[in-house]
Amino acid sequence: MPFRPVVDNPCRPTAARCRSLPRQKALDGLYKPFITILVTKLRTQMLPSSSFFRQHIRLRVRPNPVTAAAGAVFAATALVLASSPSCYCQAFISPSPSRCSIFNARRSLRMFSSSNDNDSVHSVAGLRDIAHHYDVFLIDQWGVMHDGYNAYPQAIACMEQLLALGKHVILLSNSSKRKAGSLVRLVEMGFTPDKYLDVVTSGELTFLGLSPPRTSSPYTKIQGRRVLVFGSGDDDRDYVQSMGCRIASLEEADFLLARGPFVILESSDPSIPPLRFGPGRILHESAEFDALATKAVERGLPMIVSNPDIVRPGGDNDPMPGMIGQAYEKKGGRVIYVGKPYPLVYAHCRELMEEVVGKERGLSELKMCAIGDSMWNDIKGAVDQEIASILVTDGIHAQALGVEQGSGKNVREKALNRFWEGFSFKPTHTVPCFRW
Repeated sequence: MPFRPVVDNPCRPTAARCRSLPRQKALDGLYKPFITILVTKLRTQMLPSSSFFRQHIRLRVRPNPVTAAAGAVFAATALVLASSPSCYCQAFISPSPSRCSIFNARRSLRMFSSSNDNDSVHSVAGLRDIAHHYDVFLIDQWGVMHDGYNAYPQAIACMEQLLALGKHVILLSNSSKRKAGSLVRLVEMGFTPDKYLDVVTSGELTFLGLSPPRTSSPYTKIQGRRVLVFGSGDDDRDYVQSMGCRIASLEEADFLLARGPFVILESSDPSIPPLRFGPGRILHESAEFDALATKAVERGLPMIVSNPDIVRPGGDNDPMPGMIGQAYEKKGGRVIYVGKPYPLVYAHCRELMEEVVGKERGLSELKMCAIGDSMWNDIKGAVDQEIASILVTDGIHAQALGVEQGSGKNVREKALNRFWEGFSFKPTHTVPCFRW
């Protein structure tokens, strides 16, 4: 059901009636001829994360103490009802005393509430149906805008429509690389990242946090600049050296950095080859990792994971650095995750909005929505931060939902119902693909 904002147009009592009721006329100046109360329940900072509708109550009461008192009781009752995660409540107290009662609740109260079933997730055909409800969009890249190589057919046009409406866009990626590479790739695909509020990668935030002087939390707790690296195998050395650190053995290391699942770097000497892993030899399941992790826990070394992904977004289910972090935690190690769904990246986004958008409007007034294809990262992060979210259903979960990845096909309601059973949280909306 499409959202239709409530437009109030109360009728004032006639002047003759006010003159004939001096007491009522006196109350008129206090209460106004009709009192319209709009209570918007902001369960999140922007819109309710579990409901497509704004949750609100509207009351119309005649300016007399009896009706006003009844209205107060009715409002309190409706507010309790509206406290459910997904609720649209519209209550009227009629000017007619005969109608000012709960006996007419079936006519005067309309509620659509569902916190635990599929009705609380609203499927839309495209962003055009809901974009006007939000001011800021936190958008995932891989699986939403592109497949890692090419933009999805309708993604560029959809992004342009958001920008044309004056929406603020922040791209969020769990990539362990710095954002310069993302900017180049986005331009090559046809996007215009210079128009976005920012492009944020986990690798960029990790780089900035570990670079001198390390003034922001939690990087202030990381002592020393010698690091053992679980890397991607391509730019690991340059990445570490450019932030003022040095690759070191476990005996010398001050902390661990997990930014890839393919190599273990223990020496700053490029002539010494790293330990390599790949298909058939999973890094976090190897004897080498087990030995390193055991000793690192004994030494109390913290690990920073600059890509919390568990599996690769491309759909081949290759393990990602998030698995390394989980394996280290199981051994008793302390892990700091940088990226979705963890708080650091969202705190950075709020800082961006305070610097740019907050100058125009108060941050608390902005309505924020996260768009992504991963329940574990994009949607879980949004739910934890109490902001609205949109799940793109032809992304990483496409096979589980019975559609082809990148196809933009609609998911059947039965498939969605089965899918939600595997999670304790849900998005606010679903959309077949990132399209307008």
